Amino acid sequence: MHELDDQLLITLHLFPLPYHYHAFQVAQAAQAMGQHHVWTWMEAVFQNQDALSNEATTNMTFPQLQLLMNSIAVNSGIPSGIIEESTARGYDLKARASWKYGCYRSVFGTPTFHVNGIVMNDEAASWNAATWLSFLNGLVHDETTSQFQVLY
Repeated sequence: MHELDDQLLITLHLFPLPYHYHAFQVAQAAQAMGQHHVWTWMEAVFQNQDALSNEATTNMTFPQLQLLMNSIAVNSGIPSGIIEESTARGYDLKARASWKYGCYRSVFGTPTFHVNGIVMNDEAASWNAATWLSFLNGLVHDETTSQFQVLY
């Protein structure tokens, strides 16, 4: 993102899978984070997968889950209060629309990557930053491709 910032648009569409009990609440929180904190939030979620797992959260009430998510957010440098906002109707609808977009784009698992609307093969999920940069640089310097968009 930093290497190609003026030539690259990355759109994150969360696709909360139904067998992850609280994935939808995490997706709502991501919507509330907006562009300023969403990547920090997603990194924090992945770093705290054990604490957010089905096993760890099965017996939690919704307020307990919110406290846990708020703690994760604040410990990651995200301002307090965003998690509480995330249950507002607007963020609920945005999270649902993002999930619906994934369904429309034939997403059935995560991660799924699209580049310019084309689904990348499963191998792309294991690419490191250097491999992605090489691939995207090839598109940027291809005279037939003036702009591109990566959807994750």
